[in-house]
Amino acid sequence: AHPEFQRMLKWALAAIDAKQYLDAQRVLTDLTLMSPYHGPTLYRLATVEGYAGSPDRCLEVLEKAFDAGFCEFARVRKDPAMKNVRKTNEFKALVHKHEEAMRAAGGTDPSAGGRSSFSRFFRRKNSSSAGLAAEASQRPASELNSSPPRAAKDKSRRRSLSVGGGAKTRPGDEAA
Repeated sequence: AHPEFQRMLKWALAAIDAKQYLDAQRVLTDLTLMSPYHGPTLYRLATVEGYAGSPDRCLEVLEKAFDAGFCEFARVRKDPAMKNVRKTNEFKALVHKHEEAMRAAGGTDPSAGGRSSFSRFFRRKNSSSAGLAAEASQRPASELNSSPPRAAKDKSRRRSLSVGGGAKTRPGDEAA
């Protein structure tokens, strides 16, 4: 994978750990624009929506992750971010539909001990990450519990994220 993509993904995961969901959501949305069919990134975006208490949005992005080939169903069922959607009929039907499709294609769930390729078993549907970005830019910051929005593409400002005693620089920031 591209080093910049990896760096931004690592930063987004640290932001999730620090409960800075708005920042994580913005970086993950940028990553889905860079790689629209990267199932694990779409899944992480779904977890951010889950933590933020947006069950409809969580299910929408989770379906895009499954369509992109994310197939760790055991993990999805246990993830604390899915707490708000786990008991809904929509969640159960969504997971069941994609599990059955994977089984029919001869795949296994890697989170349940099987080995599988994320995108091998699913056809890439028209999961438009541009639509995700447009929707994200119009959502009020109050929908996610996090810090206030940052200026778009402002590389002159440096902001640190304290994680585990260390500081991480936001992707795109210049080192001082």
